[in-house]
Amino acid sequence: MKKKIIMGLFVLAAVIGMGFAYPRPCSMCFGSGQQTCTRCYGNVYSKCPKCHGEGEEWTGQFASNGDMVMRRCLRCDGVGEIRCSACNGEGTRTCNYCHGTGSIDG
Repeated sequence: MKKKIIMGLFVLAAVIGMGFAYPRPCSMCFGSGQQTCTRCYGNVYSKCPKCHGEGEEWTGQFASNGDMVMRRCLRCDGVGEIRCSACNGEGTRTCNYCHGTGSIDG
């Protein structure tokens, strides 16, 4: 009788996921295996690091009147934004907690 009760508790605990090897959805990505990119925050584009979002960069020269000579930024082609290199422009990255599986073993 004692064996049946212990076995019954083991099965009940396994069914409700109390510390046994029972996969549960990841609490960080809610089971999707993906998280919002932490660099672009899901916006796909981020500010160009070369021109700081201005679209222009200094050539290193001054005009005759003392003004800096500017040119279109070569990195972003004058747009001021580039595709996020951390997520390859997708807006999401593989979940660091479950490593993309979407579940955590108990």
